[in-house]
Parts: sequence; C-alpha cells; structure tokens
Amino acid sequence: MNQWCLGSLPSEILDEVLSHLPLTSLRSALLALCGHRREHPGLKALWLSRQDDRTIQHWLLNMGGDLSSQDTIFLTSHRPEPAECALYVACTNGHATVVERLLTAGVRPGMGMLVAGRSGQLALVERMLEAGASPDMGMVGACTSGHLSLVERLLAAGASPDTGMIGACTSGHLPLVERLLTAGANPKPGFVLACGSGSLPVVERLLAAGVRSSLGLLRACREGRLPVVELLLEAGANPNMALNDACSRGDLHLVRRLVEAGATVSARELTSARRGRNPRVVELVELSAGAASLPRT
Repeated sequence: MNQWCLGSLPSEILDEVLSHLPLTSLRSALLALCGHRREHPGLKALWLSRQDDRTIQHWLLNMGGDLSSQDTIFLTSHRPEPAECALYVACTNGHATVVERLLTAGVRPGMGMLVAGRSGQLALVERMLEAGASPDMGMVGACTSGHLSLVERLLAAGASPDTGMIGACTSGHLPLVERLLTAGANPKPGFVLACGSGSLPVVERLLAAGVRSSLGLLRACREGRLPVVELLLEAGANPNMALNDACSRGDLHLVRRLVEAGATVSARELTSARRGRNPRVVELVELSAGAASLPRT
C-alpha cells in the first residue's frame, strides 16, 4: 500500500494497517500521516517532533487537548525522534507486536514508559524497564491516574518520589501522597496544585507536613475552591495575597471573606474592583477602606 494514501483511511482501519507494517514502512507511514491526519490519536506526538519551537507553543495553546500535560512537557523538552513517536503510537493503541519490533530495533523506550505509567499497564512497564527506560518516566502518569501498585513498582525500580508528587497532588490521590511522603518526597512542589484542584484532604495532609505557601491561597481563589480557601485562612495564610486578584475578577464572596480575614484594602484594590465591573464589589471595597480616603476615578 502506498503510505501517502493512508491519510484517507478511517481511524480503526488505520490502526490495523499500522499494526502490521514492517519497521521501515511504519516509520515512513507515520511521517506521511503527520501531514494528513493530525487529529488521529497519538499522531500529534509525531507531528510535534517535526515542528519548530514556535509552532509547538502555538499548538499547545490551541490544539493540545488530546495529549496529557506530562506528555506535552516531555515532547517539548525531549523532542523525540519519529521512531520514538511510533513507539508512543504503538503503546497507546496496544499493538504489542509493533512495540517489540521497535524496541528490538533499538528505539529508546522513554515514550513507551510514558504511556505505560499513565495507562497502568504493569506488563508494559516491566518491558520498558527491561529495555532500559527510566522509571521516572512513568511516575507522573502513574500518580496522576492513581495507579498505586504501579507506583510501588516504579519506586522499587529507583524512581524518585518527588517526580510523582505533582501528579498525585494534582489528581488528589491521598493514598499516593501518603506513600510518596513516606518514601521521602518533598511535600512543597505539589501544594499549590493541590490547592488549585480543590483536594481538601491532600491540602490538609500537606499543611500537617509543614508546607506553607501564599501562592496556594491565590490559586485556590482563582479556581473558586472555597473550602480550601477557608482551610488556608484558618491555617494563617495572608489574605492580602489574593485580595487584588479577587477584586479584579469581581468575586464578591471571596472579596468579603478576605476582608473579614483581615486583608488590607487600598486604592489599588478599588482600581481593580472598578475594572472588575461588579458594583457590589466596588461598594464593599469603598466601605472597607473608607470611601473618603479613596479616589473615585
């Protein structure tokens, strides 16, 4: 089959064709498809590997929904070769024969470990470790998806517990957070993300571990995580950190709560409140600081 005609095939037929192509044809087919079928699952990885940094940045801002955040971070920093992207596609679609063919040909296994960690495929993780993949490559995905048994295996293989902390905190998997802390993970990197995701149990656990960050309050306010906001204020977070942002967004409830917690209102907050165009917020800010002391224009 002429590889340059593959772009017209339906996805399910395309998967089957790709699974039976020899290595050289598979590489050529994927290179051809990147110009025709960017919407096909997994092929964005290949397309990204052929673009310059500016194009990648544009894609991430406008078209990046089909790849997870850890995938896009890896792709932009690592810039894999087309054969590595072929491994990504084969692992994502479950084509074991193609995976073996690529690994036997010497393709670096990092992309396969990325997929294995996210999908929780222990057998695939074992195969990638056997091929020399870094266990850290699978940690973020495994923690984000909540695969505790897989995390145990990766830790045993030498993965850093710090690598998974961001994923565990973002997804709110408290048992994983506990396990990583026991393994010696630094609790600070995931704190702001846990505040933004609204995972109250995880935030409570990290506060108990001694983590404090004013950025956590700002992130929780921006994401509307009111229970987390209350918890952080009770723990002594500085309400001034988030007041101006809440005023500019016209969030009456948050502004009132931050003022009640002792936030200092100034002309800066009044300016932001007027830009937020919520008359009730403007009124509250004026009353809180004293209308006579604040400019009206």
